[in-house]
Amino acid sequence: MADIWIKAKVKGEKEKELDMLANTGADIVVLPPKVIDEISPKSLGDEEEIEVGGGIKIKGRPYLVYIEISDESGKKKGKEVVAFKVEGQRIPLFGSVALAEFGVVLYPKEGKYKLE
Repeated sequence: MADIWIKAKVKGEKEKELDMLANTGADIVVLPPKVIDEISPKSLGDEEEIEVGGGIKIKGRPYLVYIEISDESGKKKGKEVVAFKVEGQRIPLFGSVALAEFGVVLYPKEGKYKLE
């Protein structure tokens, strides 16, 4: 099974294009500190404990971020989501709740996705 990378634009006060790893093992969207610092999104509060895949608990600070994703056909969808800044995180993660809300269909054998 191949990793699936979602093409995305993340926006706060500024915008950045990046690839986000589709992560069906976690519910949340996680952005590396460097990305949060670059786009300057609105903070939604203090750092809090959040549960990720397998019951693992980590600390992250919530931010309101607009994310627009697109697939190979050029179809696009965008919306505001809560994304967590997690210290030490280097890979942007697009969790299962966001995958469902955006209507992302994953094709793991091919390492591809499409938007419904």
